[in-house]
Amino acid sequence: MVSSTMAKTTKYRAVARQNGNVGVIVKLSRSEILSSLEKGARDRVGMSARLMLRRYRQGRLPDPTSVGDLIALSNLLRKNDPILAE
Repeated sequence: MVSSTMAKTTKYRAVARQNGNVGVIVKLSRSEILSSLEKGARDRVGMSARLMLRRYRQGRLPDPTSVGDLIALSNLLRKNDPILAE
């Protein structure tokens, strides 16, 4: 379980590379990542982020290409993050 202090202070970094050069570095907190996942999952596939990620891992998500960016975003979370638990 992630403590509230950790959730507020931990920043995740996403680095976009183009032609081998660093283009953009974005820092997001866990809560910002979860918020983006929830909004995207509800808007695009009509389900919670947890359910979307579970179905994706099980190969049961009807159109995974529609949420490819959300799947990539979820990869920024720690492997033991509660939203990724089965």
